Amino acid sequence: MTSEKDVESAVDDIKEVLAAHDIESTEELSDEEIYERIIEGKNSIKESQQKVRKGVLVIILILIGLWAIYIVLLFAKPINPDVSIFLSISSVGLGSASIVFIYHTLLS
Repeated sequence: MTSEKDVESAVDDIKEVLAAHDIESTEELSDEEIYERIIEGKNSIKESQQKVRKGVLVIILILIGLWAIYIVLLFAKPINPDVSIFLSISSVGLGSASIVFIYHTLLS
């Protein structure tokens, strides 16, 4: 956990930055308000990192799904054309459905 010295140091640093950039009068901000802003900033960063991780995972899963569809279509070509069409339609449908399912599962 964060010690009081670390929090006080961070509060002092933020007051200096605010004063240097003349954002707000540091006298109007109490230590608690600055601490709350620090916590809000940390939470915002964590949420952004989770969204990025989910996005990367979804992209990877989509690429895996598209690769699987390509492999199925590659091996379905020498078979009967009717079977090939059925396999390609079903593999695209199955791949799309699995991608949508995984995407919604990750976002919930």
